[in-house]
Amino acid sequence: MSEVVVLPGLRRRVFFGVRLAEQGDGEGALVVEVHGVSSAAASGIVVGDRILRIDGRAVDGAITCQRLIKELSPGSSFELELARGPERVHARGSAAPWPTERFPGNTLMLTHVGEPGRRHRVFLTRPNAPGRHPAVMMMRGFSCRSCEFPFAPETPLRALLTAWTRAGYCTLRVEKLGVGDSEGPPCPDNEFASDLAGARAGLELLRAMDFVDGERLAMFGHSVGGMIAPLLAAERKVAGVGTFGTSADRFSECAAASRRRQLALAGASLRELPAIEALQALLVPGRLSLAEALEQRPDLAPAVPQLLPGGRLFGRAVTYSRELDEAPLAAAWQALDAEVAVFHAEYDYVCVREEAARIVEIVNTRGCGRARLIELPRVGHLLYTHASLQAAFDAPEVGGIDPGIVPATLEWLARAFA
Repeated sequence: MSEVVVLPGLRRRVFFGVRLAEQGDGEGALVVEVHGVSSAAASGIVVGDRILRIDGRAVDGAITCQRLIKELSPGSSFELELARGPERVHARGSAAPWPTERFPGNTLMLTHVGEPGRRHRVFLTRPNAPGRHPAVMMMRGFSCRSCEFPFAPETPLRALLTAWTRAGYCTLRVEKLGVGDSEGPPCPDNEFASDLAGARAGLELLRAMDFVDGERLAMFGHSVGGMIAPLLAAERKVAGVGTFGTSADRFSECAAASRRRQLALAGASLRELPAIEALQALLVPGRLSLAEALEQRPDLAPAVPQLLPGGRLFGRAVTYSRELDEAPLAAAWQALDAEVAVFHAEYDYVCVREEAARIVEIVNTRGCGRARLIELPRVGHLLYTHASLQAAFDAPEVGGIDPGIVPATLEWLARAFA
């Protein structure tokens, strides 16, 4: 049996059911995907429509559209003005609530952490069996994608959550500000400090639960989530830290190396790369504003659109990268005392094996000495399996799920909780 409990304090978001083009190239917000069973589909929205107004309020791009959708209440009605080719179309609909996940034998609790106006949605599962249980906290990476998977039970991260709940562990995820039910500014505008603070508050919430064994807590971080994990584990002891697709290098360095790899895989010209990297160095470790950087190096102006599309670096505020670049990652890995599993995917184009091995070396030669490097053949950065590195880059979410990662994480957790 599975149950869902929505605790008071933070309302459930509306299931509008559209995916919007991130970069605007015309009026309104361009619809590039419509979920078949959603408020949008029921109201008649189709792919290619541009959403111009919601309840009479103008839409000037994807972020504004997402904000207005988020302000709708489940059960309320809404009116839309759409551009469909040269025509203007008016539509009405009813806002349905977002569906929830189900985990057999567990109760899913929807709660929150943070102050009003900046509350993070928290997804907490607990086994229905009585007693105090070990717990695993999962943290996603750099992007602003949600950490809940009601429509994708077969995705790798959801598969891990399902396996952990079946093993009798509590699980916890903290949604970023501006994502899903969470409050706050749009996710791309938030700083790394807000992600770190939300994760820290989630970990403390786990410790406070009477059904959680506070001495047996573990964290599993994917990509940038694997940078947050050691930072928190160095602050307060946990039993285990697992990472996938991450690095202990300075963020500006590993991001620059990742960009080079991805440009090569894309078959793009590397001619402008030195200018892009020089501008990034001035903005991130150099901490200059864009105006200051261009005053110092006016020759770098042509690199601005490539480095900062939409005014953002890697899709986030420049301050996010600056704060992450200053994070003492190597020192954190050296300071923690936990059972460490560093998972490396053979076809990871974001972080390479040498970066994973450096984490293990730091822990085993300068730290607690309990780190293992676990290889995952044919796996890409998003945990799907692929035929080659090129295939992993070209279609990162098209592939199977590696059957080895689930037992490997369960083995790591068993050692951590022993």
